[in-house]
Amino acid sequence: LVEPLEAMYEGFTSEFDYRIEASNLREMCDEVLPRCQARGLRVTFPAPFDAKHPKLPATVRERGRDLVTKRLMVMERCEGKSLSKVGKRLLNEFAATRGQSAADFEKE
Repeated sequence: LVEPLEAMYEGFTSEFDYRIEASNLREMCDEVLPRCQARGLRVTFPAPFDAKHPKLPATVRERGRDLVTKRLMVMERCEGKSLSKVGKRLLNEFAATRGQSAADFEKE
């Protein structure tokens, strides 16, 4: 059992790239967030400390660097409720309007 798990871990660590995740987050911050806010939605996404981040430390920026590498991503801390928790609450509320539990609604 240990060998397959180690192989899976090695595959994950060699394939996973935080630069891709940071790029996806940057797109959410630049493209999706303004659209949500324009519709009056109170949402936010943690911005990565990439080259576009306005609070990237000057000493880092001066070196032509940022705080995202293949194996590390520094991002803003966001206060509030996670999307998954809000989604569960909304699912429960919607199911209740139909006289169902969330579990029963999900089975449909």
